[in-house]
Order: sequence, then structure tokens, then C-alpha cells
Amino acid sequence: MMAYLATICGEAAERMDPGQPLAVYDLDSVDAVEMALEMEKAFRIVLDPEIFLDTATSIAAIATAIATASTATHASINGNEPVAELSARRPPQV
Repeated sequence: MMAYLATICGEAAERMDPGQPLAVYDLDSVDAVEMALEMEKAFRIVLDPEIFLDTATSIAAIATAIATASTATHASINGNEPVAELSARRPPQV
């Protein structure tokens, strides 16, 4: 994910911090859609492109969510079905 983000931003991946909020990288909606599609192909997971526009979210947080979702649903997948779905939508604060 960092390598793809680095390509979009035109920076060296090793100089980027996966813990930085995505706001640092100033992604636009086209970038978000492209990243979501690439991650869907790579990880067989459905991603809402908005997750990459959530300026408080980091690549590390998205990677952790993908790993958790993949592990939690791995036993139920078959064929070309996505392993999980991640969205930028957050539950309401109570």
C-alpha cells in the first residue's frame, strides 16, 4: 500500500510514514478510487474509496483493518468473493 501511495504522491516509499494521517498526502477522489481498486485486486477485499479520503486515517490503520477483516472472514470465502468490506463510515459517537 505504501508503494502505491508513494507512486501517486511522487515520493520515495521508504521516506513516507505509514502512521501519518492521509491528510499529509493530499489525496483527491481519483487517487482514492484508484487506490481502492488496486487494494481490492491485491487483497480481494471490497474497499469504499472514501476510506482513503478520511484525512484522520493512516495507511497503517487501513492495513490493520484489512488484515483483521481478512483473518476474520478467511474461512468463509470461496472463488472470487471478496473477503470483507471496509468503509470509512464510523459508528456514531455516544
